Amino acid sequence: DRAASLSVRGEYTADVLLNNGIKNVDVTGCPSLLWHVDRPARIGAKPTEVRSIAMNGTRSDNDPDLLKPGSVYGIGLLISRYAFRKKIDYVLQTELSEMQILWGEASTISVQAIERLKKIYQSKDIEGIKSYINDSIKVFTNVESWMEYLVTKALTRGTDLHDGFAAVLCGRRAILVGHDTRTK
Repeated sequence: DRAASLSVRGEYTADVLLNNGIKNVDVTGCPSLLWHVDRPARIGAKPTEVRSIAMNGTRSDNDPDLLKPGSVYGIGLLISRYAFRKKIDYVLQTELSEMQILWGEASTISVQAIERLKKIYQSKDIEGIKSYINDSIKVFTNVESWMEYLVTKALTRGTDLHDGFAAVLCGRRAILVGHDTRTK
């Protein structure tokens, strides 16, 4: 009642609020787009080679249906596998097992998690998976270091909305693969 306007990400949220009697709503999109309010986002670099690409995906490794046909995370799974096969950098979001390997905590990973990684990457070679993780997987704990990394890449592609926003805000190209209602 006291706000002139409420900012929401999309039409769905606006509709939910409207159905609950809240009318002072503006669809502004994700607030991540406002990271660089002091300058406009522009695209600078052109993709030239595979090594200048960073990939990302929404995989939700906690979802018991991840490996089942028709999973909403299926495209993220395919992107992970492609990046693994081609040895392309991959930016993690929530993939705990990979993070544990990356941070030197491989001995704390359960046998079930190791078997799941083999299925995720479609490889029986866990040492090859670990090597890929250590060489090509990236994890960022703050926006600044994430954007510093993305500046070194000509293109980012995948299902992570925020990775795409960050790339564009860095002047890089991004391809967002819509896999759910939010990204579509």
